[in-house]
Amino acid sequence: RTHPTTGEVKKHTGIDIAGTHHAEVLSIADGEVTYAGVQKGFGNSVEIKHVVNGETIYSFYAHLSQINVKVGEKVSQGQIIGLEGGAESDPKEETLRQIRM
Repeated sequence: RTHPTTGEVKKHTGIDIAGTHHAEVLSIADGEVTYAGVQKGFGNSVEIKHVVNGETIYSFYAHLSQINVKVGEKVSQGQIIGLEGGAESDPKEETLRQIRM
């Protein structure tokens, strides 16, 4: 994988899924929001802590055009947590991408 901002080629521990501009982004499982805000390199982002079969895992959603949750909020699987940024079809996001490169 080529890192989108640094250009470095290295392994990546996550899965990047592209969505349609302003599509609803859903929580993968029940959990608690541990971060909701702007992070450098990721823009609007949400992190959710999940306990699945006794194991704690985190899901992270980045490049959102809108955040619909707050830190400490309990969310359900399938709940809308934000809207996709859709850099490929959002002129503002594309401009930001070009500035970062």
